[in-house]
Amino acid sequence: MADQIVYEADFTSRDTHGWEPANNLEPFETDAGYLSTKATGHDAQLMVTGLSLPADNISHLQFRLRSDKSGVTQVYFVTTASPDPAAHPVPAVHCPGDGEWHEFEVQMGALDGFTGTLTMLRLDPVNGGGEQAEIGLQWVRLIKKAPAVVCTGFSADKAILAPGETATLSMQLTNFGGGFDGELTAALLATGGVTTSDTVVT
Repeated sequence: MADQIVYEADFTSRDTHGWEPANNLEPFETDAGYLSTKATGHDAQLMVTGLSLPADNISHLQFRLRSDKSGVTQVYFVTTASPDPAAHPVPAVHCPGDGEWHEFEVQMGALDGFTGTLTMLRLDPVNGGGEQAEIGLQWVRLIKKAPAVVCTGFSADKAILAPGETATLSMQLTNFGGGFDGELTAALLATGGVTTSDTVVT
């Protein structure tokens, strides 16, 4: 199962895709094959409104960004269930000021307030030191990541077994991808004369 792109704004097409400067960004151009802009003051912001995307169909936000000054890229959102973008924790990533392209990923599905229908998405690209930064943005995507379940722990309640003796084995599974519907089934393969009984997943 592959990741599913739910929404994409690809600025290499020389289209803003409805994104607009919301605060202290000028100019705002896509002629170079990417969204090119400059932070002209504190708390620079760009946003897109008019979205209508079910939040439960989105697990992560991805974007490709560059800046010649380092800062913190913050993500704000509005949904029909959470109309105030400042009413919940704001996820953030560090943007290096090296002028090179970097791809970033922010988990959205687990955020407080990220329910209902997503109607607005906002990026503050270089807060905390990025004033006067030259900024480029190639694309923004909202995706539903495929599940990626990994065994991150394994233990037994007995270290040594006598013939005919039983033991309880515990396996910890962690999902590093997106959510999934339905049940998760885990099975143990035994060798060397050892047999297994029912597997209980909790």
